[in-house]
Amino acid sequence: MSNTFKASRDIIIRTEKWSEALRFYGSVLGLPITERSETIVGFETGAFCLYVERAKSMGRSLTFLWQTLKRPSGNS
Repeated sequence: MSNTFKASRDIIIRTEKWSEALRFYGSVLGLPITERSETIVGFETGAFCLYVERAKSMGRSLTFLWQTLKRPSGNS
């Protein structure tokens, strides 16, 4: 049995240069805003949703989504 998983289509960029980032992605690149809160804004790129979050950089991470994760029979 194989497990099915896929990567999410979301990318989060964390920055302390909040205003500059929002201006770049919204005005310079012209990406439409899909979500907005006090600390995060989502931009639709077509291939993925780019979120810009007001925060210190946290480094890189990769998120996977899966429907069901089961152990093969006979393994404990």
